[in-house]
Amino acid sequence: MIENSINGVLAAKKADMTVIKFNNPKFKVKPFAASDFNISSLNELI
Repeated sequence: MIENSINGVLAAKKADMTVIKFNNPKFKVKPFAASDFNISSLNELI
């Protein structure tokens, strides 16, 4: 159950980063940077 919650958070954060990237062309983000953002946010939540 916790694992599903973690996956949900990661998916939501990834989606947020994707939306930001497409809505703001000036905001460039590499895949690994987005992953670091997701992991950092997840650690803050725990």
